[in-house]
Order: sequence, then C-alpha cells, then structure tokens
Amino acid sequence: MKSSKLYYSANLKDIKNSITPNGYFILKLTSGNAHKWHKLIQKCIDAFNKQVEWDDMWDFQDALTRFEQGHIMFVYAKIKKIKEDPIGYVWFDKDYLYNMFMTKGRVKGHTVKFVSAACHSLDMDINNIHLHCDDWNIAAQKMFRKVGFKIIEK
Repeated sequence: MKSSKLYYSANLKDIKNSITPNGYFILKLTSGNAHKWHKLIQKCIDAFNKQVEWDDMWDFQDALTRFEQGHIMFVYAKIKKIKEDPIGYVWFDKDYLYNMFMTKGRVKGHTVKFVSAACHSLDMDINNIHLHCDDWNIAAQKMFRKVGFKIIEK
C-alpha cells in the first residue's frame, strides 16, 4: 500500500492556547538543554518503538544532530514521572511540525492540548506552522484539525 501525504498549515492565532492539565508537564528541549535529558530522549525513542514498527524511526544520534541544527523537541509527561515515563513528544524545525507521537495510555484530549501548547511555545516570530500527515492516518488528521490545522494540498 502506497501512502500519500496530506499537507496542513495553521496560523498560530487560529490555534487555541491550551493550558497544560494539572499534574502534567511540557518540557522544551533545545541545543542548550538537551544534554541534560539524554535518558529522557532515549525513553521517548523506546516508548515509540514499543508501540510502532517503523523503519524510518529516528535514533539518539539523529536527535543530537537535530538539536545541533536548531530543531526543538517538546516532551509531554506526568510531573512526577518526567524522567521515567514520557507520554509523548513532537519535533519542530522552525515552523515545521514533525515526528509527533503520543502513547496509547494517554488521557483523551491531552494530545490536542499538548500540540497546541507546543505550537504556542515556539519562537515569537513564527506565525504559521506546517506539517504533513500520511493519508491513512485518520486519527492524526482528526487531531490536527482539532488543533486548528487545515489541509492546504492533497
């Protein structure tokens, strides 16, 4: 089965700025602080690999390269379990959102809140955010629309 990409865009003003639910935390990892969070980054990789089989999955070395290139990673977790049990993550390369993942054990509605909050935590000069999603990933498409993204190209 060949997959097609759906391209989405959202103006930041169309994305509701969500409050992180009580008891949860969003950690912004950059080139300036990622060195303190190597174990957490690996736990994010492990959480994904436990639930998804994907040949193109990034690894720890890829993460380090991304940070060197200025990419940002947001990690979502319970406050008391931030170092042990990440619930999800999303990467940004400036205004491009990619490699978004949430574990199956997440609370309903938290994915939209997490992605919305991450978008609003980007640099102040970013007004529009772009992404692409595989056409078969209906759940992700619905979630991105709830966040405020609209299809720009099929």
